[in-house]
Amino acid sequence: MTNVPTQSTSRHIHRSPLWLWIVLVAIFLVGCGITAAYVERPSATVGPNPDALATIDLNGMATQVTNATYEFGTRTIPLQWKKDGLWPTIALRPRVVGVVRATITGPSWLDWLPFNHQALVAVVRTPTNPALLSPLVTIPIGHSVSFALRSPAALMRIVGPVSSQIVKPSVPVSKFRIPAIPTPPDKTGQLVVETAARPWETLSRPQVLHWKTANWLTSTIHVGTGEPTTQVVVTFSAPVQHASPAQWTFSPPVPGTWTRTSPSSFTFQASGSGWGPGALVSLKIPGGTSGVRAIDGSYLATTIRQQFTVANGSVLRLDQLLAELGYLPLNWTPTGSHLTTLAEQDSAIYSPPPGTFTWRYNDTPASLMALWQPGVYNVMLKGAVMHFERVNGLAVDGIAGPKVWTTLVADRLADKSNPNGYSYIHVSETLPETLQLWYNGKIVLTSLCNTGIPQSPTYLGTSPVYLRYQSQTMSGINPFGVPYNDPGVPWVNYFAGGDAVHGFPRAAYGFPQSLGCVELPIANAAIAWNYIHYGTLVSVFPPS
Repeated sequence: MTNVPTQSTSRHIHRSPLWLWIVLVAIFLVGCGITAAYVERPSATVGPNPDALATIDLNGMATQVTNATYEFGTRTIPLQWKKDGLWPTIALRPRVVGVVRATITGPSWLDWLPFNHQALVAVVRTPTNPALLSPLVTIPIGHSVSFALRSPAALMRIVGPVSSQIVKPSVPVSKFRIPAIPTPPDKTGQLVVETAARPWETLSRPQVLHWKTANWLTSTIHVGTGEPTTQVVVTFSAPVQHASPAQWTFSPPVPGTWTRTSPSSFTFQASGSGWGPGALVSLKIPGGTSGVRAIDGSYLATTIRQQFTVANGSVLRLDQLLAELGYLPLNWTPTGSHLTTLAEQDSAIYSPPPGTFTWRYNDTPASLMALWQPGVYNVMLKGAVMHFERVNGLAVDGIAGPKVWTTLVADRLADKSNPNGYSYIHVSETLPETLQLWYNGKIVLTSLCNTGIPQSPTYLGTSPVYLRYQSQTMSGINPFGVPYNDPGVPWVNYFAGGDAVHGFPRAAYGFPQSLGCVELPIANAAIAWNYIHYGTLVSVFPPS
């Protein structure tokens, strides 16, 4: 059975009023808004700031920061909020630990909500003043004086030798240059630096910066003997950035090649035999800013003119060559084969080959044999060198220099022997005084002679003849204060200072009469002249 509503039943069904729905919706929306406002309530985070005391990052519906203060110790100072940062209103010392207090506020139209104002509390420490990275710095020559800090600085006071300046860079810096200070080589100086990490901080205590530039560039020369060439190594005191060895000059010049062998060294390899043993060589290297420059900017203060002596050859090899060429009264025979090339001869100058010396003549005087010392540069060897120099047109000084060595090697390769033979003079002061002249194994002259009086004795010992005149005027003052002048003294051979073997007319011979010379009858002096040569040894022995 179906119930059919009647008219009276339908009158008891009522609908809710519209205003009630509106109120409910409004309450719901307000609740949602308040909930959203609470969720997005004002808040902030505090972080570091390269300029301000701290950075304020606003969150939610926060729009501003008010009532900001900084509490440290017993003090409280106001802070300014600008550019998303909190700024002190007075200068603060570094490394101060304090508390930032501030109110974070949301939109003004939400001021009726209790959570639209939030309190911010954070512990903040002022930054440490930047310290010098190093109190001692080396400045490249010609560059600005500069220094580095352990952390960036926003404010600096730099006190120099004559002035000071306040520096406020546009952004904090950890490196700074001062272009006004000249920086030539080998210069030192100091600056006083005060720093602050923030422009509102007080400056640090003075920090002293000592600076210096690199020293003047210097060089050393090492000379090594090669076989057969000579090497010269130039080492500079710092690695070189720029150099032009083609502008470096030797005197005397020799051909060769420069090679860079290390960052600070250059080696010259001479061609052929180089300068020869014992050569005195000068090397010129231009100085100044246009010359050699090091990586650190240093350069030579002035043009270098350095002298060096090439190592001399072996004295034993000198003996061997002079004996082979007949300038000594000995023969030398190599153990192996003869050296027939220039390279072999050059090598032997420093490394003599083995061999044997033998006396050239059977009746060599004992006094001459006693002078022989192989490998020792003594009077016998000096006399032989002097004789060789005279024969070859070299300066007669008895020193085996580069020209002597070069000529010796050339003569040996050409088999050019001594053209004069070997002579030796023996003078005895045993009465009657006599002179014996020995030549190529034979006594060619025995003669009475006169030596020096006691007031002006003849030099005793052995000396080589170093100067000769066919005729000479001898003059001076004798030991008794009487002047003398003897023109035309013939056949003069000086051997020791002013002592010479020469002719002189006397009524008799065989006892001391001269002022130191060894006087011979003029006829005998003429004979002796033909056998005596530069380097002939003269031995004078006292009475026995």
